This record gives sequence, C-alpha cells and structure tokens, in this order.
Amino acid sequence: MKKFFSLIALVGVFAACQPEDLSTAFSLGNAEATIKVKVINTIDGVDVTNQSSITGNTVAPSEAGIPRQDITVSATYQGATGSTTLTIGPVLGGAKATYNVVVYIPGSIGDYTISTKAGDAVEEVTLQWLKDTATHGVSYEHGGYNMWLENANEFILVDTATYMEYDGSENTNVKVLDPAFKSVVENIANTESSIAESEMEEEFTVSAWAYYNFFNVITTTTKPIQIIATPNGNAPTVGENGVIGTFDEVTKSSEAGVIEFAHPDHAGHYEAGHGHGHGAGNNAGGGLVDAE
Repeated sequence: MKKFFSLIALVGVFAACQPEDLSTAFSLGNAEATIKVKVINTIDGVDVTNQSSITGNTVAPSEAGIPRQDITVSATYQGATGSTTLTIGPVLGGAKATYNVVVYIPGSIGDYTISTKAGDAVEEVTLQWLKDTATHGVSYEHGGYNMWLENANEFILVDTATYMEYDGSENTNVKVLDPAFKSVVENIANTESSIAESEMEEEFTVSAWAYYNFFNVITTTTKPIQIIATPNGNAPTVGENGVIGTFDEVTKSSEAGVIEFAHPDHAGHYEAGHGHGHGAGNNAGGGLVDAE
C-alpha cells in the first residue's frame, strides 16, 4: 500500500511540472573559463598590461562544457608583439575555471641602435668689470656704461687685476627616461667631464689721458642632447617615443683684457700705449713708462 501511494505522489509531481520547468530544475548552468593575462616588457621587466592590446584571452561560456584545448594569447605593446600558448579544460557544465598566463614582449638592449641628437645651443655672455670704483674713485659714463675709470694725466698707468679663467665642458642635468637603459645613458653623458677654473692675476698698462677698465668676458654655451634608442626588428619602442635619456652639454670659456679709449676731455693728448716722463701720484705702477 505504501509503494502505491508513493507512486501516486511521484506521478503527481511529474503531472504538476511543465517540460520547461523540468529543464530548469536539472540544468547545471554554463561552463566558464577566465584567462587572466599579465604582460611584461623584457627590456626592463616592467608590467605593461594596462598599456597593451591583448587578444585570445576570451573563451565563450558553454552549457555543454568547455573541452580541453590549446589557446594562444597575444599582446602588443608599442608595436612589438609577444604570445604564449596554454592548455585549458575540460570544464564541465556549471563549473568555473581561472587560468593565469604571462606574455613577454620580445626585445633586449642589444636590439637597439643608440644615437644622440643635439638641439639648438643657447649662448650666454657675461661681461665682468674687474676694477670697481670703490677702490679707484669716481666712475664715468661712456657708451652706455658707467664703470669707466680714468687715467687723467700724462703718465702710463700700471695696475693688476684678478679674475677667473674658465676652460672646458661638462655634461649636466642628466635624466634617464627609461630605467632599462640607465647604464647606456650614463656612459654617454659621462658626467666625469668638467670645466677647469683658475684664478688668474694679470698686470696691465693704461695709456696716458684715457678712460679704462679691465674686463673678463665669460661665454657659456648650453646645448641640449637627446639619447635615442631606435628598435631593430620587432623590438618595442622604449623611453619617451624612443628618447631614453637627455643631458645638457655645457661649454665655458673666458677672455680677459683691458679696454681703453681717449679721455673725452683730453682726446688730443691720448695715444694708445704712450705716456711721458716718470709716473707719480696716481700712477700705480711706480713710474714705469712703456717704450715707444
């Protein structure tokens, strides 16, 4: 009797369910496979996943399940492409599987041609007047400058001036734009170069009846340099559009000497390199007279 009632109850269940309800009740859902990709640039080992275009990393879900199969995942970064093949599956209906894969973008430092490119040089000229009026009396204006001193007598003036002499070049402001090429940039920039600086003292003479001053003209030339890595074959573009580093090439030189011209109030007496008699008074040279 119990078996009979059980059979009746089971029949009642089947009678109450429509065909679509049975399908829903016994469905396991889709099989899903997720492929997580990391992209590494082998030039410097940097993760460039977010900057790469990735293909082959999607698998369509299937209620029937995902069979065992080989999948090729490719990534393209700055014009270079790498790929990795992996095996997935089988994944049964209703199950979910995750696969991790690393794609390496090919290339190495040896795959690049290194060159430099110079920008426009900027020249700065500094004029230093070395005999100041604090120790030589009142200054006079001429030609737009008011740093002129005077030798307002008939004797040649002998004096001395101290100045800095500059000679040489150095590379400064070195910037590495791609860490993978740090050694390349530093070798080319060669920051061990330097500009020689020497303190000099020079004796000079000033003609009679002259305005004068001792000057030092310092010329500094700054030239910006780019270091460029041009890829060979399918190596990716590196740095900032191929520029892996920059620096400034600075050259510095100096030229010192005395400037003099006829005293405006005594132009008729002025003759460059000449004086008369022996020095006295403000003749700092102690009375020396240049030979005619």
